[in-house]
Amino acid sequence: TNSTGSGDTSGSSWANMKKYTDFYWAKVNGGDTVYFNGSTNGLTYTTTLQPTTSVSSKAVLTRGKDSGHNGTPFFSITSNYAFYGYLRNNLEISDMKFQCTGAYSTIALNTCMNFDIIRDTVINQTGAGMSLDSCSNFRLLSNTFSTGGSISSTSETDGIDLGHGGNFEVAYNTLIYNNSS
Repeated sequence: TNSTGSGDTSGSSWANMKKYTDFYWAKVNGGDTVYFNGSTNGLTYTTTLQPTTSVSSKAVLTRGKDSGHNGTPFFSITSNYAFYGYLRNNLEISDMKFQCTGAYSTIALNTCMNFDIIRDTVINQTGAGMSLDSCSNFRLLSNTFSTGGSISSTSETDGIDLGHGGNFEVAYNTLIYNNSS
């Protein structure tokens, strides 16, 4: 997928990239990998990444693997939620970057199961980096969470808010807090 479509937009190759906001999530099955174009040195996406389907076994959302497309996809949103999932299951989000300027979480997941967040960079200067509410069976591995700046309240300074739920594996993450308030 890409920030804009190209060619016949079928998604069959990099020459025919599908615009990510037009991506047909219902076609994703367990075992599939959805590649996001990262161009050579990174590519910015400006709309929330919001998968609209759940799969029966793990599907992967990650950066492109081919030269010229394997830079880091950067979801930079000027409101809340660079990644949002509600009732979504069995996804791995890896090797991408997420940032939002809203007062809520950069990555927000609600009532989700069996997620892996691996090797991502998550930035939010006014809210939580990631919020997991009523979620279970999560792995947060080798990510960088950078939060802080001008925090609007003491309850919004978390790099990772695990909320309700359980069975979390959290390891090898870097947490950078920059709270100037």
